[in-house]
Amino acid sequence: MLARTFIVHPPNKRGMADLNDVQNYARKFQNQLAKVDEAPIDDRDREAIHDWVRHLDASGDRNQGTITSLLNRIRLSAERSDTPLVDMDRSDVDALLFDLKHDYDLGEGTRRNYRKALKQFHDWRGEDWVEDFTIGASPDRSVDPNDLLTDDEIQALLDAAGKPRDQALIAMLADTGLRIGALASLRIRDLDLAGQTTLISINEAANVKDASGTVPLTWSEGHLTGYLHVHPRRDVEDAPVFHKDAGYYDGGDDGALAYQYLARRVKEVADQAGVPREKANLHNFRHTAISNWIRDGLSEQAIKHRASWEIDSDMLETYAAVRDEEFNDQILDHYDLATSEDGEASRPELEACPRCSTALMGTERFCPSCAAPLSAGAADAVEGVEDRAFESMAAADTGDAELVAEFRERFQSDPGFRERVLGDHDDTTASSSSSSSSSES
Repeated sequence: MLARTFIVHPPNKRGMADLNDVQNYARKFQNQLAKVDEAPIDDRDREAIHDWVRHLDASGDRNQGTITSLLNRIRLSAERSDTPLVDMDRSDVDALLFDLKHDYDLGEGTRRNYRKALKQFHDWRGEDWVEDFTIGASPDRSVDPNDLLTDDEIQALLDAAGKPRDQALIAMLADTGLRIGALASLRIRDLDLAGQTTLISINEAANVKDASGTVPLTWSEGHLTGYLHVHPRRDVEDAPVFHKDAGYYDGGDDGALAYQYLARRVKEVADQAGVPREKANLHNFRHTAISNWIRDGLSEQAIKHRASWEIDSDMLETYAAVRDEEFNDQILDHYDLATSEDGEASRPELEACPRCSTALMGTERFCPSCAAPLSAGAADAVEGVEDRAFESMAAADTGDAELVAEFRERFQSDPGFRERVLGDHDDTTASSSSSSSSSES
């Protein structure tokens, strides 16, 4: 079967993820090849499509997701055209595009994808008319600053996440601007924790979009190191960083989590945090991160490096509104005219934990690494809980005292647990809090 010649990673069973293919492109690719074999199209088109896909696959300059998308569009073009692809001239292509717009009611962005596939296919076939055939400008994808996640919303997501793994995922999405495919395919050996700053190396075997080389972590580092303390296989170099919970891992696969699961999990956390779902879509984390780099004054070259854009890329134009906003703020600051509702800067400066020097986003109540309180109010709340814990230990029998001691140890070392205790149990006793902590998985 032709399809076998294209397998990069074995297709996954439904519900399972492959660390090097968390978006399951291998299975989607095989499905598209099977659809070509079954499609009601001219056999010459079928053969030409297979030959073209072999060429794309062998060239090595497109990832499997891109090839799958091109394959889908060229197959549908063959199905919907009155003229076989191999017999098409420019007027036949124009006729097809007319039908796609008026008979199939396809939007400009979708029709642009058809034009892209048709141009590449016919260019490969050596058609002269392709030189004058234009794909058209990309749809306007300008970033509206009002659609971005605020620092308070990111903090609310972190507070609602609960699990250290989910907190680390949300923090790294918002800090690094990496796409979910790049983060979900990270392995333990891709983390460099030895230096003063944590670096992550992109898993090149996963062939993810817009990601390569090494990427530094800033304020998300503490969330990652906190998660690694409870990671089910942190000593296994090829284990995924974002791993299935220990109770759901039986050793039958590599423990990776699928793209669809992670996207759904972020939406669930958004619901719990009261953050609109549309703002918690995974790509908006990337928009938010890049916008924050602009606001933080990173150079254009540094932003392009962190975003994995080419040096001559014009992608920053997408963020023109954010840059205008930042320039306006700088002008107002210069003339001492800048104001905000609370009289403070709209975005806190990056700070470090005074106890362990972990970088901070600026909105945390506790250090994500060592759990130190970061404000007077947080310190007072911690002192109150610990006082109640001491009182409970003094009054309890031996068994209960051990539970309270376990609670106190976790309260002191786990920032996520500390946040939940102070958020959910301000008026309860330390003893009742210890009982709830012992039942958590």
